[in-house]
Amino acid sequence: MASPDPTASEFRLVLLKVSDSLTEENVKKLAFLCENIAPAKRDKLSTGLDLFSELQGHDLLGERRVDLLTKWLDDLNLTSASEQLKQYKRTHLEADAISRGACLIHKDLPLKFFCVSCDLRICPECAFKTHGGGTSCDVIALDNLREEIDKRRESLGKVLDTTATSTQSMGRLWQQTKDTSRKCRDAVRQTALKDYVSIIEEAEKDKGTLLEKLASEELVELGQQLERGKEIEGIKFDLKELRKSQKSASEYSLGELQRINKDLKDIGDLAARVQRQQDAVQKKSNEIIHPEKKVIASVIFGEDRAVRVYDARGVNGSVMFECDNIRMDGTAWKLSVKVADKLSPVIVSHVDMWAHAHGGAHGLFAVGNTVFKVMPNSSAVTYVEIEDVPTGSWISSLTALNLSGTPSNVVMLSFHGSKVIKTYTFSSSGEPLDRIDLSEIDALGEISCLAYIYAMAAVIGRGCEEVLLVSTSGTKKVCASLRAPVAGLSPVTVLPVGNCWMVLFNGGEYGQRWKVVIYSMKGERSEDLRSWSSSSDLDIPIGIGRWKAMGYIVFNNSKMSLIKFKLPTSVRGSSVNTSKVVWESWK
Repeated sequence: MASPDPTASEFRLVLLKVSDSLTEENVKKLAFLCENIAPAKRDKLSTGLDLFSELQGHDLLGERRVDLLTKWLDDLNLTSASEQLKQYKRTHLEADAISRGACLIHKDLPLKFFCVSCDLRICPECAFKTHGGGTSCDVIALDNLREEIDKRRESLGKVLDTTATSTQSMGRLWQQTKDTSRKCRDAVRQTALKDYVSIIEEAEKDKGTLLEKLASEELVELGQQLERGKEIEGIKFDLKELRKSQKSASEYSLGELQRINKDLKDIGDLAARVQRQQDAVQKKSNEIIHPEKKVIASVIFGEDRAVRVYDARGVNGSVMFECDNIRMDGTAWKLSVKVADKLSPVIVSHVDMWAHAHGGAHGLFAVGNTVFKVMPNSSAVTYVEIEDVPTGSWISSLTALNLSGTPSNVVMLSFHGSKVIKTYTFSSSGEPLDRIDLSEIDALGEISCLAYIYAMAAVIGRGCEEVLLVSTSGTKKVCASLRAPVAGLSPVTVLPVGNCWMVLFNGGEYGQRWKVVIYSMKGERSEDLRSWSSSSDLDIPIGIGRWKAMGYIVFNNSKMSLIKFKLPTSVRGSSVNTSKVVWESWK
């Protein structure tokens, strides 16, 4: 004689308890939710047991089928009754399924997978459907548990190392900025305290006002520096604790896998804190260098005009252009462009727009959803608003488009939060001429710099350690990449140089170590490279410009330096011998 099923007995017992907690009105409402029960039959149901018998008759309720009734109870806010069914499912159904190694939903399928996100063993069917594509679930095969834990430990170690390096660099930058700020205050004091015979009473009054203002600002700044110091020490302590946790880890279990994932999340939070501190300290450095305006980019207009672009919106509400001739022996002209948008970043094309209809080279920059075109030696400024920019977004990268080396009135740009590149004619803000969707490239962050030549686009994404080369004709796809010649450098700017690419990489102490490298159009790197380094974080390269065989670098302190080089005489990308690039001079 077969022994009774304990699950069945528990099932009937829990139905009795649920029935006792339901009123007749509750039963009527539950019956109304079941379309299988005829209206005439619903009126005759007065107790929970009457309703349960009817549901079992329609195969809607059973020992292993309680989810529908539980949902209805939740919908009617019958919490006590719902919780009794949920407790029954946890205690008897799920425990029984796990003990048999079988799926609760798909009874004949073994639990061969584990969802890290849901902390749940699942069967292949659940892995494919409930936890598969279109969800954010992180699913692994239990057969690969050891390899998966090793891989995630390795990933955690790399992130820890990177964050540790950033934390150390940030601490040094904080100390350097602190010292520089102190020196600046001392210089102001010395200027204010100089006692000239010709100083009159009014000057003494001004001196007192200046010293009082300086003392007040000093107290605020010292407080901010103290807070940054505490934050840095906190980050270092958290990083040390994570390293201890990783070094002591040796087991291979689901618990260890969850711990590693938690550590990865924690280190991500640490990295975000490091980035916030870096931005705050770097902003202070820029304020020390440029109290009124901040240099943000550079571009060369034609053969002998090197232009620095400043963001002076905080001072006079404008974007400023200062043009020196390439020999750097005098300022050619200045121009201020009033901009209403004070919040969106100023994005500058590192290549000038060459258009016959408007008299040659023009400068391009964008703020928010608007692209501005600046005419050299003139106050003439035209602009166009791009209708495609989504609400809450802005233009994040911009370049003039010289199609096949001929003059054009075309711009290429991308938007904040998007990996789609679009091209427009400057005179039209409607439908784009073309679009390149790079959304499937996971390693590419938000696009920060663009360049174009001969149906090939060069793309730099934030956080990306290489420049991606994308074919813009036919099937638009990534066909090559321009990698840094040494580890630890990231691309800042890329420019077309004839039928080659010129890339500025920087790294180390917030950009104090940097390289300028020339590649062929298809990504072959020159063997003859040049490296430079800056002695201070206040002397960091932010962009490069070029005219024929002469280029220059602009720094965040507004300084410009020339580079002269010779290019091979080949005219198309596949035939360029980049090893023949000769760096002639640097100053």
